[in-house]
Amino acid sequence: MSLKYEYIEPGQRIRAYDFEPCEGRRDRYVEGLVIGHYTDVGSVLFLHIEVHVDTAFEKHPRQEVMVPVETLMDDLWVTERVSVI
Repeated sequence: MSLKYEYIEPGQRIRAYDFEPCEGRRDRYVEGLVIGHYTDVGSVLFLHIEVHVDTAFEKHPRQEVMVPVETLMDDLWVTERVSVI
């Protein structure tokens, strides 16, 4: 069984939402370049992102973030949480 976003490879540019976009709330997401994959101790796969746009922390944007390849919340979202741009 494959994970929802494991097809995304280093070198691709992505947008990853912190919360599902919805009317009346400002979108919170990061955009950036995938620089690698990372697996933590619990065997959770993450995409390691070099951040170019950070709408959650505009005054002090994060330089890098780890985006989980799949979460329990993914099944509840109508839209894609992570997309290649």
